Formats: sequence, C-alpha cells, structure tokens
Amino acid sequence: MKQLHQASANFTRKPIIDLQKQVAIEPDDFIFKPDVEIFGLQEKLNNQTITSEEMKYLEFLEYSNNHLVDHTDRYFKYPWIYTDMLQGKSHHIAYPFFKRYISDRERQSVMHHIIRAWFQFAEVNGFASWINHGSLLGWAFNGLNMPWDTDIDVQMPIAQLDRLARNYNRTLVMENPRYGNGRYWLEVAPTYIRQGNGRSFIDARFVDIQSGLYIDISALSHTEVPPPTDKNGKLVDNLSTMSVHCKNWNWHSLDELLPIRHTYFEGASVYIPKKVKEPLKHKYGAKALTNYHFHNHNYQSDISLWVNDQVCANPPFSKTKSRFNKYQQLTKKGACNSKVLQDEYNIVKECTQRHHELNQDLDQPKFYDIATMGDLPIFRKDAWDYYYEINHHLANNDNWYIRKEIIKPGV
Repeated sequence: MKQLHQASANFTRKPIIDLQKQVAIEPDDFIFKPDVEIFGLQEKLNNQTITSEEMKYLEFLEYSNNHLVDHTDRYFKYPWIYTDMLQGKSHHIAYPFFKRYISDRERQSVMHHIIRAWFQFAEVNGFASWINHGSLLGWAFNGLNMPWDTDIDVQMPIAQLDRLARNYNRTLVMENPRYGNGRYWLEVAPTYIRQGNGRSFIDARFVDIQSGLYIDISALSHTEVPPPTDKNGKLVDNLSTMSVHCKNWNWHSLDELLPIRHTYFEGASVYIPKKVKEPLKHKYGAKALTNYHFHNHNYQSDISLWVNDQVCANPPFSKTKSRFNKYQQLTKKGACNSKVLQDEYNIVKECTQRHHELNQDLDQPKFYDIATMGDLPIFRKDAWDYYYEINHHLANNDNWYIRKEIIKPGV
C-alpha cells in the first residue's frame, strides 16, 4: 500500500470540471507553420539552449515535414474483410482494434459513452474542440448522434492539436468506472503538421479499444490557400471573414465557428459552433434540416427519433389517436410493435426533451445555467455490462436502457 501511495504521488491530479458556457479561441490557434517552428528550434540548438523535449520535437518536425506528409499513405487504416467488400461494415472500425462486427445498438452505446469521456478529457487539459458535420446535423434534429452514423466528428484548432500531440499522443484514457468500462486510445497522425498529399485527412482519433469505434478529430488551419469562390468569383457567403479548413477541404469562417458554445449531445456537455443552420445547409443542402427521410430511416417528430423504414415507414397512428398511454409511455403498438423501438424511446426521451426545450432556435438557445442543469444521466448500458447480463440471463436482448446519475464535479 505504501508503494501504491508513492507511485500515485508521481502523477498530477486534475479534478473534473464543468464545461464553460462559451469559449473564445484566439485566431492564432488556427495558424501552424512547421517551417517557422523548425527554424526557431534550430536557433535554440545552435545557441545550445534547447531542452531534451524540444530536441525530440525538432527531430519529429523535420522528419514529418521532409519525409512523411508528402509521401506517406493514409495513416489511419481500416480493416479490409474480403466478405465485407460491398456492405463495408468494418470500414469504420479502427485497425488494429477490429475483433468482430458491431451491432447497431452496441455502437450507439459506445458513442453515448465516448462523447462524455472525450469532452471531459479535453476540458480538464485545456483543449478546445467541438462537434461538426454529421454529428452536428444529428444534434440539430434531436440532440443525438444519428442511429446509422458510425463515428463522431470533432474539430479543433491546429495549434491546439499540436499541443495535444506533444503532451498526450498515444495516451490511454479510462472512462470513469462509475459509468462504464470504456478505455480509449488517443492517437495523433504524424502528418498533422500541414496539408501534404491529402491522403491523411483525419489528424487524430479517440478510439474505444474494445470495439474499435472512434471519434474522428480534424484540425482546422488558416493557410495561404485561398478559400473557394462562387461562379462570379466572389467568396462564398460563409467565408467572408478569416477562413480555415481541414485536410479534407471543408471550409469555415471564424465568424460562424467562434465563440464555440455549450450544449448537450447524447445528454452530455459538449461544444458546438456559434452558428448551426446556415453552415449545415451549406454543407448538406437547403433541405438538410427539413428532410425527414434519409439513409433508409424516417424522422418521426412525435417521438423525436429516426426510425428504420423496416420497422415502420410512417408513424402508426394519426393525430387523433395517441401512441402513448395515460402515463405518457410509448405503447407497443405506438412503437410499431417493436420492443427495440420502445426501449430506444425510453433511452432518448429525456435527451430529446431537453434539446427541444433549449434549442427551439438552433442558433439562439434558451438561457440556462450549466451548473444548475447538469449533464443528464447515462441512459445506455455499457456494452461490457450488457453482454454480461445477457450471458448470465439477467436481461433480455432488447433492453439497453439504464439510468446512471452523473455526480457533479467537486461533489
């Protein structure tokens, strides 16, 4: 026990803290020039003032800049299974953590847990990040990741990603064991420093090592590449101020991104861009927020869920007949005779209710106090716990619902 206390004394302890209402990021954080960094470190080397850590950093920058970014293949690779070439179910599982195919509901459980772990880790260590793209589109509808989405899309400034790489690359992050058994591997691609040949357009991943599912992390940079223009040679409307882009050439203006702001996604505290509606319409089309049929699913607004067309292509009852009983519980008939849909509704209803309460206007949320409101409970069983219960006949296979209250920071 004495040895354990001595070992723990070698680690810096950082308490879990609440996310902020909004975060103003300096424009300089979107600028990273490896040549300038290398020059400054070489000056220190010549003056014999360079530290051992800086020397390692210099060697990395020189090797990556001169040998990797323009010549290497994609850094984050997918497992290629011959029998899976058409459906591609394995293509969104990180190699080498692929062990088996992941069911839809297990994937949703992993995403429900991993998003909390990432934003807690980032906030405690002072890194600004936010969800965007498909994850933000899912948030816009009901505050959740879309049920068919195989990952979560996160962005952050390039200079902060550089600091993340220097301090935490290849770190194993443990989920709070009160809430689950998640173990997450943070890895930053050595090609993050500049655009390069364009093959490695994902800069980092936060991987659930038990399933191989992950959060994709893309760095946004302001570079000398001019932003796109319309057919008349004018800048696209959303790029009228300082513009930044990822390595997959998704462009944003700092005016639409900053300051990033707090919201709830999967019931957990996260950050999103300042503006939501116009950027989503720009990326996904004018009907992005009104298209209720997508990817073999239909959005049923009375239960705030995307429902697989094979379960029911339309809500089963008209407006004159309710899907709910007198206790406001979704009935089996109201759930298209699907116990799974009933379970899903129980899982998401508090998340969707909060989302609609706070975000009637997606760009102008209702005022709320983060500390008072707090994160919602964990509503999806940890996958490890779920399969333990199934193997020991403690639960049915259509029951992923659980309720684990979140203990507030400092309590």
